[in-house]
This record gives sequence, C-alpha cells and structure tokens, in this order.
Amino acid sequence: MNGEQQKKTTELYGQDMELLGEDLAKSNASLGVEAKNDELGVEAIEAMKSLVKNDQSDSN
Repeated sequence: MNGEQQKKTTELYGQDMELLGEDLAKSNASLGVEAKNDELGVEAIEAMKSLVKNDQSDSN
C-alpha cells in the first residue's frame, strides 16, 4: 500500500465532495443558495425542537 490513501468522495448538488475532512464553508460557497437554504432549514429545525422542549417543560 502506498503512503497515500485514496480519498472517498460522493456527489452532492452536482459537486464532488470528500466524505471526511471537507471544508464546509468552502463547499457551501461553491454550492451557493441551495447550501444556504439547507443551513437555514437545519437552524429552523433546531429552533423548533428547542421551542417544543421549552413548551413541554412549562406544561409540567
């Protein structure tokens, strides 16, 4: 086996992505609006989970 391991890649939004060690900020910049929308969606889900958790705590 040579000293270099072959990097594993996948395709996301038509762009080749490294599975490990990917610079997400750089990737998101190259992906543009679609990646930003995904980030906003994740943040919205986290906010909703927090609200539900707080609401459940208040009802107890």
